Amino acid sequence: MAFHTFISYTTITASDMNDNFQFVGGSHWLPRGGASLDATNGVYNLGSQSFYWDNVYVNSLSVSGYSNTSCWNMISQVILSAAATSVEFTGLIRDLYKVIFDLRQTSSGSGANSGIYLYFNNDSASNYGYILVYATSTIAIYTATNLPYIGLSTINNPAGTTGVYISAGDILIYGNSEYEKVCLICGNDLCGGTNIGMSRFENAIWNNLNTLTSIKIISSQNLATNTTVQLWSPL
Repeated sequence: MAFHTFISYTTITASDMNDNFQFVGGSHWLPRGGASLDATNGVYNLGSQSFYWDNVYVNSLSVSGYSNTSCWNMISQVILSAAATSVEFTGLIRDLYKVIFDLRQTSSGSGANSGIYLYFNNDSASNYGYILVYATSTIAIYTATNLPYIGLSTINNPAGTTGVYISAGDILIYGNSEYEKVCLICGNDLCGGTNIGMSRFENAIWNNLNTLTSIKIISSQNLATNTTVQLWSPL
């Protein structure tokens, strides 16, 4: 549907006027400019920093780039449709991130251990350290330095239990490019039926001054289908 530009002392038709109204107000409402109201991209704002719309009602919202709000915004999500050894987020540019994870592995009830590890920028050198407070039947503290990873979870499925082993929790990461990267990890390990393996609270550090560009979770066994990892940012 075309937009008609009217010139003085020329005859116009009702259909031309209707076309113009439908062009601007009907169907997809696009940002437009110029004499012919051509569609534009990334030029005009809806509201401003001083004048806000009140409520916005939509069925779904798709954002290209970042959503600037006072809340955390999910900027990426991975849900495994098939088993995989790792989940990774790349192309990072911010100093502050939150990772929410629901890591799943199947267990045969053998009681064998399996580790889940956290890496930044795919660095597998001995640049990590952490202190872990965990509770099983008792409370204990574990300290590790000069490791090639951050320990995120350890499977120790009780012998005889089968099903899906789940490690769920969140990671708060602060990665200023002028300092070492630090993170806080809170999680629970659930193994087979109603068995609770461990509750954990962990402080960790990555001794690197480079910009944080990737976050990777890797397992010594396959992560199972429906493993879900979300990446959140406040910007």
